Order: sequence, then C-alpha cells, then structure tokens
Amino acid sequence: MKFAFDRNAQSAAPFPHLRINEILNRGDADRILLWLKVAAPWKLVVADFYEQLEFSLLDSALPPELKYLISNDSIEAIAAQLERAFGVGSQLQLVEASAHKLTRGQTIRIHNDYLEGQESHRLLIQLNEGWEEHQGGLLMLFGSDAPESLRNILLPIHGSGFAFEISPRSFHAVSSINPTRRTNAAHRNRNGTSSFSLAQGVEADSRSSACSVRVSRHPGFFLQPGVACKLNGSRTGVRLAADRANR
Repeated sequence: MKFAFDRNAQSAAPFPHLRINEILNRGDADRILLWLKVAAPWKLVVADFYEQLEFSLLDSALPPELKYLISNDSIEAIAAQLERAFGVGSQLQLVEASAHKLTRGQTIRIHNDYLEGQESHRLLIQLNEGWEEHQGGLLMLFGSDAPESLRNILLPIHGSGFAFEISPRSFHAVSSINPTRRTNAAHRNRNGTSSFSLAQGVEADSRSSACSVRVSRHPGFFLQPGVACKLNGSRTGVRLAADRANR
C-alpha cells in the first residue's frame, strides 16, 4: 500500500487546498473500504454541527494489510508532501487518525475546523463503491460561514484525496446522505511539534467513504475522524506537530 500524490491540482481559493485524483490505487482503496464496512468498531458521535459514526485508527486492532495507514513511513511521507504543497516552514507531525461514517439523513454543516494552537492541515481520502451523485455526501467549499458563499463542490470519488490548510477561512461542509451511508477516516497533523491529521471515509452501503489527514504546525502527529494516529508519548499511534496548529 502506498500513497500517491503525483496526480494533483492545487488552488488557493476559497482557501489553500490540494486535490489528488488517485491517492490510493483501486485495490488498496477496496481493501480499506471492505474492512470499514464489515469489521470496523464504529461509535456514534453527536456534536453541535454534525452527527456521525467514527472511531480512532490508533486505538483499533487493524488487520496487517491496513497497518500501513498509520505506519511511521506513511505518516512521514504524507507530512513531507503537505509541507511541500503548502510551503510549511517547519516539520509537520501527526496528531490523530480516525475514520468517519455518515448514514442516511446525517450531514456535516458549515465549519472551518480551526482551533488556535491545534491542527494546521488535514488530508482526506475518499472511499466508496457504486456511489452516485443523488446519494449526497458531497464535499462543499465556502468563502465564509454563509451558505450563499458556496465556491466549489467536490465528488467523493473512490481513492481520491483532498488536503487543505486549516484556518479561520477554511469553511467547508458535507451534504446530507440520502439513501446510503458514507464513512471516512482522518489523520491530523500539526507543525511546531508537527501534528498531522489524516481522515478516511467509507460509505457502507453505497458506498462512498472518505479519508482525511489533518496537519497542524506544532509537533505531534494526529489522525482524526476515520483514521487516527496519535504518538505523543502517552498513546500508541503517531503524533506530529509543528509551530502553528489549527483545526
């Protein structure tokens, strides 16, 4: 299993982000999605702007073929790619890795994930099978916290990736799931003590899922929703951070 960043498109609007056409090949993406659908330890989480199923990859017993997701080599490779893409001056570190899943009727409302001193970047990896647009789960990018400021809509294409810089203006949302479920995994990173967050998403019945990686500029490596890797001395996993952290 290997992450590939060679086919990508970068943009600064409405906030700095990177779209990766095929960050995982079809076979690897299929294997992750299958495990997320049949064996993952999902737990319901309800917050003020979302309701979803999720779990930490760092705290879960991953099958041997999926341990690469939170391996040191994987985390270092992702951090290096994001450092180059976003011009990060200090080393990114993993903060958390986790997986998320949205079921019918669930949505993620507009938010920016920014928290001063927390993650600075995030990488999402989409996983799905048989996904169609009418099923929802679209990643929407906004120019502000107002719905009318919608700037772009990204499809959750199987094996694709989306990385972005977390800041007060990184407003985004996920449209409601209609007939099926959506899951994803996330890894967070920050720089300073660099922290890196990666997330994966999988849609169990149809099959759309996503993985995301979050990175901040403080030491520590953090993977969140979907997949989470924490290594900050006290927990197993990998935590990276750098100088500035956002969420």
